[in-house]
Amino acid sequence: MVLKKRAANKQNRADKKTERENLNKLVITNLIIWPLLLSIAVINSPDKPVIDTNKNQQQAKEIQAYMKRNFGAKGHAASWFIEIDDIEISQTDESRYIAVSTLLDKNENSTANNMCNAFSNYWMEHQSEFSGLRIMGINQQIISYRYSLNAMCS
Repeated sequence: MVLKKRAANKQNRADKKTERENLNKLVITNLIIWPLLLSIAVINSPDKPVIDTNKNQQQAKEIQAYMKRNFGAKGHAASWFIEIDDIEISQTDESRYIAVSTLLDKNENSTANNMCNAFSNYWMEHQSEFSGLRIMGINQQIISYRYSLNAMCS
C-alpha cells in the first residue's frame, strides 16, 4: 500500500512538474509571439488614403467646366463668376475638399457665400467624394466654408 502511495505521489509530482513546464513554455511563447504579432499589425495597419494628384487635377477641371456651364454662360454669368481665380482639390490623409481661390477680399462674405452655395451643387452630386468646401480670398484667407452638406455656407 505504501508503495502504491509513493508511486501515485511520484506520478502526481511528475504530472505537476510537466504541467509547470508546459505553462512556462506557454508564457515564454506568448512573450515572444505577442510583440511579434503587434509589430506585424502596426506594419500592416490599414493603408492611408492614396493621394492621387492626377485624379484631383482632373476633377478640378470637371468642376471648372461644371461651374462655367451652369454659372458662367456668356451674357448670363453670375456676378461672382469672374472673381474665381482657381479651383483645386486639396487632399490630406483625413480629408478631401474643394478649394476655390478667388480675387475677393475678406470683407466680401455675401459674395463668397453665394459662390459656396453654387459650388455646393457640384458637391451634392458627388457627396461621397468630398469632406468640405472652402472659398478663399486674396492671401488664401478662408472667407466662406462648408464642412458638411447638412450645414450652411458660412
